[in-house]
Amino acid sequence: MLKPASWRTGFDIAKKRRSIADIEAAMASLGFWKDQKTAAEKSRELADLKKEAERWEKMEGELKTL
Repeated sequence: MLKPASWRTGFDIAKKRRSIADIEAAMASLGFWKDQKTAAEKSRELADLKKEAERWEKMEGELKTL
């Protein structure tokens, strides 16, 4: 669910894709997994971003078929 302050960026799929790429790049770095708490938070954030992006992409595809 979107937080009130983030409603304006909730529909910005390009921003979500950039965030996904940034987190995936960070996860590939050697030291990322040393801080387990931060790694777990980023892993959850990545999963949430991917789920949200998939949802919007699915809706976008459905709209194109109308």
